[in-house]
Amino acid sequence: MNILLIGGLGNIGSPITYQLAAMGHSVYVLGRKKIEQIQPDITYISGNTEDFALLQSLQEQYAIDIVINFAIQSTAQAEVNINAFANKIKQFIFISTVTVLNREKNVVLTEESECGNPFSTYAQTKLKCEQIFLNAYYEQHFPVTTVRPSQTYSKDKLPLSVKGKSYWSVIDRILNDKPVIIHGDGTSTWASMHSNDFCRGFIPLINHPQAVGEIYHLTGDEILTWNMIYHELARQLNKDINIVHIPTYLLEKSKQYDFRMSIKGDKQYSVIFDNQKIKRICPDFQCQISMKDGIRMYLDYMDKHPALKVTDPEFDQWCDDAIGQGVIL
Repeated sequence: MNILLIGGLGNIGSPITYQLAAMGHSVYVLGRKKIEQIQPDITYISGNTEDFALLQSLQEQYAIDIVINFAIQSTAQAEVNINAFANKIKQFIFISTVTVLNREKNVVLTEESECGNPFSTYAQTKLKCEQIFLNAYYEQHFPVTTVRPSQTYSKDKLPLSVKGKSYWSVIDRILNDKPVIIHGDGTSTWASMHSNDFCRGFIPLINHPQAVGEIYHLTGDEILTWNMIYHELARQLNKDINIVHIPTYLLEKSKQYDFRMSIKGDKQYSVIFDNQKIKRICPDFQCQISMKDGIRMYLDYMDKHPALKVTDPEFDQWCDDAIGQGVIL
């Protein structure tokens, strides 16, 4: 098949892009960055991912069968994609997020659980896009499938509680025997997923006749607390860890970082995501990378690419002020 991935070189998209090429599909990636060709069996196009004329021309030029869009961040983008691909493709896969769900009214979350996140504008926009695509499905037979991931990490990203611009800044604090911050008391549970596992669950949805018009959760099965994640990270660094717990209601007062959206609207809740629906499409699917393995893979990758060990002095100072002086800036 001819498959177009929009924003397909990011954290979630990269493993899917390379796997589809390895499976023999004709793979096209549209992104904003100007980069050299990725590899011979993947065609990269640099351009505006919101450009209607460009999207339409790519579909016509390459006879695109499937579109997977990782980059939609506005309702206008959703409308552009519908107009560009309606009646021309077999399937359109929209990457949404589980943060669209109302965590205050549900603990076990299914695709049918009530939506509405009052704290996250990101989630609110994604939910509006979901509704636009579903309306297009019912009114125009637009062949959309919606996938909701939870936090997905990878070779150069980790699930962390309170962080700044750099993931490594938290690791750097642990290595230098400085305290690190976790929201609440650290006992809320979290279900992260490695991007390679996300790829394994995602691929079977492509061109599956039962997937059109449906919404699927695709999240990790391993349930850990934030304290457990940080203690495992410290163990693999061969360091003791000093955790300082700061209540979410204080963190959300920060003017420097948007913890209202990332923590109050997401990480503070203990929830369980029900993945039974997607496992009916792919009965054999299960995650293969544990958090323990994922942390090891991350640290190994960073050791092999030391230039990526970028610290964030601004965040480091913010942590020192929050911990030492009790000041949330």
